[in-house]
Amino acid sequence: MYPTFNEKVMAGLGRGLIETGALSAPGRVLALAALARFRSILRGLGVSSVRVVATAAVRVASDGAAFAREATQIVGADLSILSGLDEGRLSALGVATGFHEPQGVVADLGGSSLELFELGDDDTNGETHMLGPLALNGDNLTDEAEIRSRVQDILAGSDKVAGRFDTLYAVGGAWRAFAKIAMREEHYPLRVLHGFSLSTELVNKTTSYILSHQHDKSLVDIAGRRASKLHLTAIVLDELTQLGCAQQVVISSYGLREGLVAEHLGLATADSLADGLASFGGLSPSEQNFSAQLYGFTRSVFSEKSPAFKTWEVENRLHEAACLLVDSAGRYHPDHRHDMAFEKALYAPLSGVSHIERIFIAATLGWRYSRRFTVPKSLSQLLTSKQLRRARQVGHAMRLGTVFSGQSGNILSLAKLEKQGERLVLCLPRRDAAMVSETVERRLNQMADVLDLSAAVSLQ
Repeated sequence: MYPTFNEKVMAGLGRGLIETGALSAPGRVLALAALARFRSILRGLGVSSVRVVATAAVRVASDGAAFAREATQIVGADLSILSGLDEGRLSALGVATGFHEPQGVVADLGGSSLELFELGDDDTNGETHMLGPLALNGDNLTDEAEIRSRVQDILAGSDKVAGRFDTLYAVGGAWRAFAKIAMREEHYPLRVLHGFSLSTELVNKTTSYILSHQHDKSLVDIAGRRASKLHLTAIVLDELTQLGCAQQVVISSYGLREGLVAEHLGLATADSLADGLASFGGLSPSEQNFSAQLYGFTRSVFSEKSPAFKTWEVENRLHEAACLLVDSAGRYHPDHRHDMAFEKALYAPLSGVSHIERIFIAATLGWRYSRRFTVPKSLSQLLTSKQLRRARQVGHAMRLGTVFSGQSGNILSLAKLEKQGERLVLCLPRRDAAMVSETVERRLNQMADVLDLSAAVSLQ
């Protein structure tokens, strides 16, 4: 699941809500104009299935129901006002589709409220707290100590915080802006927000930086309109991680929107990585079949060695994903395919992978296209030496499988690679002996080299 069109309008419906109890008048104008534009786009795209929802500001405002009626008329589809429970549940469902078997607490920070929901929990056990920047700003708190005290008082009643959690999945644009600043200050080499992990210490360090640079233009350059209230959202995140004794904060670009789509399409149990790659690559059934055959052809060589990741299940899943992208740079100039394949995988809208796993997949594809490929040092240092070596080995295996078979799944299904003692053996039917060209022999030898084996062909 990945967006084909994405547009955001920061209407600020909750601005002044604490003081007046009503939606912001300028915010209403912006929001309704945006909905009118979106309706025109939907009509132009021929989209017939539309779901429109409103969250905390509309939920608590005295004129929220009236706004919902007007919005429904403009957009041409019923606008549902989500409860705080539903908002947290759907955000958690979105996170569950964006990561592989995540565990921890989802924290979704909007303009007015903070929703907390534990992954894997039942559908009736979420929390809503008025800790959004617009709500905190309405309290007219300016001193850091006062803001922290206010946040602590509100979170003191949180069962999720009291229960403690190892991982906090942070959802919301304000926290993505926070992560951008952390990336810049730490000189982090992979500028991909989804899956970016921050230690509790880095959260605190970044919060201190934001508090001491509130008026710097550089914050506006990164956070835009969120810069003026970024100190509030930073303090909420810092207090949340400290009070909950979190070990890490993981940034999620998946949240409420993706949860709505996942619920509508029944994607809750799907593997977002494999399904997303097939969709992103626009793979035909024959291409998917070849990827599956390539995975089977190459996987058996590595099953006897210890995995480069925590378990074989994790590594095999990444290996399979790389096979789905095996032809991702096939249409580029041969001299640049390895770099293009690496960059494409590195920055593709992949879900269900950590940053380390993303780099691993990208590295396998670099070596799939060139045996002389090297991973940039800034990125290679994020992987272990064993993970780098395995990426190189898998890449060479894919390189052999594609040239041997001519990218035919049917041909590849009749052959197999085996490790026999100190030899890497390509086994195939005798009638297919002509398939072993000089290029195939060369790539077989290259693969054997990276496995510290000798190469052989067995006709059966």
